[in-house]
Amino acid sequence: MGSQEKYAALVSEGFNAEQIYVQLKSDGIAFADRIRILRELFGLNLIEAKEITIKVDTEFKSIDEYQESLIEPLKEFLDEMERDV
Repeated sequence: MGSQEKYAALVSEGFNAEQIYVQLKSDGIAFADRIRILRELFGLNLIEAKEITIKVDTEFKSIDEYQESLIEPLKEFLDEMERDV
């Protein structure tokens, strides 16, 4: 059984995308391959697959929440860069 088949079998057993992602990660599958496999198994677009990674790998519940968390640090960084110029 190939690796793709292993995960397809788990999907047929009722595993959801987050559970498959956790299994892929624990199996040592490279990040880009995890995204690709999720997209193929669940028909996800890139943003949907990326959101799964964020929900599993961070404390954030959505990609929007994650991106919002970046705004203030980026503003601070840009302000600091302007002061240094």
